[in-house]
Parts: sequence; structure tokens; C-alpha cells
Amino acid sequence: MATLEQGPKTVAATSSRMVATRVPMVDHGRMPGENNIDIDLPPWTTAGPDPVVVVDTGGRILATNAVGASWGLAVGNVLEPTVLGDDGEPDERTFTELVQAAAADTEPRRLFTTEAGRFGWWTLIPDGDRVVLLARDVTRERERIRGATRSEDLLRAVLRTAVDPIVLIDETGLVLEVNDATEELFGWPASELVGRNVTKLMPEPFRSEHAGYLERYLTSGEPHIIGIGRDVTALRADGTTFPVALAVSEVVTPNGRVFTGVLHDLTERVEAERRLTEANDVLESRVAERTAELRRSMADLARSNRDLEQFAYIASHDLQTPLRNVRQGMDLLDEHLTNTIGTGFDDEALELKQLTSDAVGRMERLIQALLSYSRVQGPQIEDGTPVDLDALADLVVARVRPTLDDLGGRIELGALPTVRGHATMLEQLLQNLVENAIKYRADDRPPVISIAGDEADGTWRIAVADNGVGIDAAHHERVFELFKRAHAGYDGVGIGLALCQRIVERHGGTISVHSEPGDGATFIFTLPIIETHDA
Repeated sequence: MATLEQGPKTVAATSSRMVATRVPMVDHGRMPGENNIDIDLPPWTTAGPDPVVVVDTGGRILATNAVGASWGLAVGNVLEPTVLGDDGEPDERTFTELVQAAAADTEPRRLFTTEAGRFGWWTLIPDGDRVVLLARDVTRERERIRGATRSEDLLRAVLRTAVDPIVLIDETGLVLEVNDATEELFGWPASELVGRNVTKLMPEPFRSEHAGYLERYLTSGEPHIIGIGRDVTALRADGTTFPVALAVSEVVTPNGRVFTGVLHDLTERVEAERRLTEANDVLESRVAERTAELRRSMADLARSNRDLEQFAYIASHDLQTPLRNVRQGMDLLDEHLTNTIGTGFDDEALELKQLTSDAVGRMERLIQALLSYSRVQGPQIEDGTPVDLDALADLVVARVRPTLDDLGGRIELGALPTVRGHATMLEQLLQNLVENAIKYRADDRPPVISIAGDEADGTWRIAVADNGVGIDAAHHERVFELFKRAHAGYDGVGIGLALCQRIVERHGGTISVHSEPGDGATFIFTLPIIETHDA
């Protein structure tokens, strides 16, 4: 039987049994003359950091060292805790019964106790009719163990529920653990992966190359994927392959290195990239086709412009010369007939003479109109000069003033802006719109024309309005086409409004008409606003 004098070395060398207790000690106090227990503790009990307590078989404290006293283990107190077994449940035996059993033993026993938030290991050493209790405070150690257990449970929960597959391997490439997402993605149960080489999840040539990569890293520290990450190809249980993004990290543990691989399935991304590439290819093909079509159209347009310019040359020379000859010939014929037969032409001869003269005059006007239209052909004007529309409007009004005075009409001028463009073309634009308003005046009222401008949507809006016969909505667009006219019985060749539209378009604007039959017409065209820069 061990004794108190043998010291802690003898106790430490003995076998033990662990039992846990939770009920605090009860202080029965010390009765005068009864509890003055005189027990001398050996020197080793006072030098150590742990409590040493001597109790009788009833659990009453007979002696304690200073550390025990700091624990509240006062002489005369009786220890009556509830004993917990190895499973953490209350033991059937009481603490007193365990002390009595320890007193009868020849070997020490160990108990795990808790009191007032303190946890300790108690070693029960039989010493005759007494039992020596050696205690050690393990509160911090227990909390660390419990914290580590909670952390491990938390990490396992995170690993198990992670959305992406996670695979842990050791230095030899053997799989230590996988999560549920790995089983789902690869089609392998965890039991078929844990303890097997991770190359089970790799197709060739990655399978054959992996051992070399791992060995090179372990010997040289040169990473291939570890700490870098890259896109690789993975192998399912059914033999199919698929792309994944793989990121590998390393943890050094007392048992060796552990490598953690986090994978993300790239199948949808790769498929989306494939579809995007195909769409880009189709788009590039269509752009190339449209570009080729545009080049052909531009070439056709350039050719048409050249043809039109050539026509203008022909019209100005080859067509006008014969017309002048026809008119001169008619004048000579008229003079000859007058000299030979006098002025006594019959009505039919006079009518034929007038028809021929009108036809020649109409052809001359048509040629002049086509020449005017051909002169405004070309690309959009980019380098125009500032043009004061107020000044141009005054010029136009001055030209038509005699006609308006004869008709009893008037023109109302509002403020007009200064724009950038070609002055001659813009003057012709205003001239054509005003003459058009005079031509299509109503018979029952004198013509009233207004010209005004305002700013809207970042452009100048110029409106030329009249109170004439108006235009049916069905003709609002076709009046701007060559040789198209909304009204019969009026002089003209149907080029004036087409000419206006071309002038506006070359200046980067648009033109439209708003009208109802009998309510006049308002032609609105837009022109860019001149950008001004502060000095």
C-alpha cells in the first residue's frame, strides 16, 4: 500500500481509473475540541503547485496544504460530490463509497471532478484508515480540448456542406477525406476514394504525371499547381471527362503535410464560352458579309454619282444645245412664215406653235432642275462655314416680295440661328420652300408664310409654314421623291422638294412635312447646332 511519505513519484507510477464528479463540497465546519486534527504533511506537499488533501473514510478533510486551502478545501469540510462515470452520466456509487473502497485498495484510484467551474484530476491514495487526495487543476486543458473538438466538428461540417468538391490528400497522394460535393460530382462514394490515390480522379496524361509533380514539389519546393491554381481536366466514375478549376493549398501537421484541393466544375462556363465563340464567329461572318455588301453599295453609289455627274455634263452641253437649236429654229420658222404669208395664222397653227414652245420650255426647266439636283449630290458636309440664316431669309424675302405684293400676301420672319454649312445650298433650300408655299396657295385667301426657328433635342428646328391647299397624309413621304408631286395642274417638274431633302441630309439633318388638305403645310427641317468653345 502506498503511503503519504512515498511522494508523488510513487503515485504517478501506479495504474488508475478516471471518474468524474460535479457536486460541490459541503462545509460542516469544525467543532471545538473535536476537529483539531494534528497531521503533519511531508515537505513535498508544500512545495508543489497542486492541492494535497487527507480525508477519512467518511470524506471529512483531515489536512490540506496551502494550495488546497486556496481551493476552499478547509479542514473539517466533508466532500460529498456526485460521481460521474466514464460516459458522463451519474455513477451509482457515492463519493464516500469510492473513498472507502480506495482505503481498502492497495493501488491508487483517479477521479475527475468539477466544482464551482473548476475541473480537476483527483488521485486517491490509501493510507491506513485515511485516504490522501492529490489534485491537479485541468480547467484550461479541458476547455482547450472542448474548443478543439468544437473546431474540428465545425470544420467537418463546413467541409461536408461546401458547395464545391474538396479533396484532402497526404504526401503520397492518398485521399484522406472528401466531402459530399465530391461524391456527387465525380460519381464515386467516399468509401471508394478514401485511402486510394487521388489519380483515380484524373484522366491521362495527368494521371501519369501527377506523382512526378508531387515528388518534385516535396524535394524542390517548386509548385506546379499548389498555391497557384489552374484549369484541369477531371475524370468521373463513368469514364467521362469534364473541365474543373483546381486550387490546392498546403498545411503542415505533426503527422506530415496535407494538401487540400478545392475544385469548381467549369462545364457550364466552358459551354457558354463555346457558344459565345460560335456566336462571335457567326457575327464576324455576318459583319464581313455586310461590310462586303456595304463596300459594293458604296462602289455602286460612287458609280451612280459619277454617272449622275456625267449626265449633268451631258445635260448641260449635249441636251441644252439641241434645245437651243430647236428654239432658234422655231423663231426662224416663225419669222420666215410671217415674211412669206404674213401674220394671218389660223388658230390650229397658233396652238401648235404654243404647244411646241411650251414643250421646249418644260424640257429646259427639267434639265436645269436636274442640274441643280446633281450639284447637291455628295457626302455629308463636314467642313462648312458659319451661315447666318437670318441674312439668307432676308435675301429670299426680297426676291419674292414683288410676287407677294401682287397677291396681297406676306411673310412673317422669326429669329433664325447661325448654323454651319454651305451658304448657297441653304439659300436654295429656303428659296424652294418659300416658292413652294407661294405656288400651292389657296384660291380663296392671300398667302401667309412664316419662317421661325427654335432649339429642340440638341438641334435647330426651322419651320416654314403656309396657309395654302395642304397635302394629304398619304403623300407626306413621296413628295420628297424625284418627279413625285402631290397636286396636279401646277407648274413644275417634281424636283424641288427632293432637292430640299438632299440639301438637309448633306448638312446632317432631316426634313418632314405636317399638313392636312385645306389647312396649309408646315415643312420642318433640322440642322446641327454649332459647338462653341470659350476663349
